[in-house]
Amino acid sequence: APDSKSLMWSGSDHKLRRVDIDTGKEEVLVSSNAGNIGTPQFSPDGKWISYSKDDNSLRSHVWVKELATGKENMIVSDQFMISRGAKWTPDGKKLLLLGGVGVAGIASTAGRGSAQLYSVALTHIEKDPLDRDVNTEAQAEAADRETPAAGRGGRGTAAGGMPSGAANMQVRIEWDELERRITQLTRVPGSVTTVVPAPDSRTYLLMAMAGAPSGGEEGAPAAGPAMYAISEDGTRLTRLNTTVPDAGRGGRGGRGGGFGSGGGTEPQWARDGRSIYFLQGGGIYSLAIPATPAGDSGTAADAAAGGRGGRGGRGTGAGMAAATETAASGSAPRRIAFTVRMEIDLAAERKQVFEEAWRVMKNRFYDAKMHGANWAAAKDTYEPLLGNIADTEELHNVIMEMIGDM
Repeated sequence: APDSKSLMWSGSDHKLRRVDIDTGKEEVLVSSNAGNIGTPQFSPDGKWISYSKDDNSLRSHVWVKELATGKENMIVSDQFMISRGAKWTPDGKKLLLLGGVGVAGIASTAGRGSAQLYSVALTHIEKDPLDRDVNTEAQAEAADRETPAAGRGGRGTAAGGMPSGAANMQVRIEWDELERRITQLTRVPGSVTTVVPAPDSRTYLLMAMAGAPSGGEEGAPAAGPAMYAISEDGTRLTRLNTTVPDAGRGGRGGRGGGFGSGGGTEPQWARDGRSIYFLQGGGIYSLAIPATPAGDSGTAADAAAGGRGGRGGRGTGAGMAAATETAASGSAPRRIAFTVRMEIDLAAERKQVFEEAWRVMKNRFYDAKMHGANWAAAKDTYEPLLGNIADTEELHNVIMEMIGDM
């Protein structure tokens, strides 16, 4: 939680729980009959949570719950059939989510299983976000000069990259006509898999699986994972240079990047919003994010003049394709050297493994009556043996003996 007093976790029993860190007290916040609860997130003020859960047709949907009242609302739109991966912008004004038509491989959706990035404005918009009051070339140039300064800890941003007044920020959601305030930001050929908003909420980092090149042109970039930066209004989509210095070894890297090869996790923004950190191939890397992304697909004024049109951002495809052509632009990632010393309490580790094995069987065994066995008593019988085991094999033997009682 934003106040660091509690955390949420999703279990294999299809329930989302909140745990008080000081007392250990748990409460169930959300449950599902169809599957596990996905990507739970606290709102920046800690008064709301977002998450995804499946309906009875196993289609995932993003939900928002107000903790004080317990009221849940599903984010719905005719622009997508399924949604997941919601993230709150740090300023509390928008909810970002990944939406798609269907699930890849299902015939009824014609294989349209890709997901794109959508932005949900949580309160009514007083002004068209694409209207920047730019009527002359001079005004367009002035707007273009001001955008980078405000986008990276500049005007209107407090120390640490957070918007001014963020400490007292309260998230408000106006549900009336919310669907009309959902905007599609990307139309990448492949599928967006993750989005991470910057601390200033003006730039989003996203990861996507690039689509296969059309026509099989010789020398075209191969399909694969890539990392992009995009402005909050859907302009300036830029593919980042994530080719690590040792990309030539171990098969990592390649044209246009290579992020995700050799292992990777969700990237994180630095607190000042000027760079990101990501894990790849067992190494931690830092990558500077330019104030105005290289390979700019057009200024905000260009977008207002016709780069996007209508609900859902129709017309953005051309700009995004152009940005994709400028793959691997910008500075290369810098590896961060570090050393870690890890001490393992073997007795505590074995106890944890034993308890998790017991809990998983309790919650997931097909017969709720456990074939008539007293499962709590079985735990009491075998747990004292943990003090006498010598290695992992003996631990596994104890666990299998316990399971054998059923």
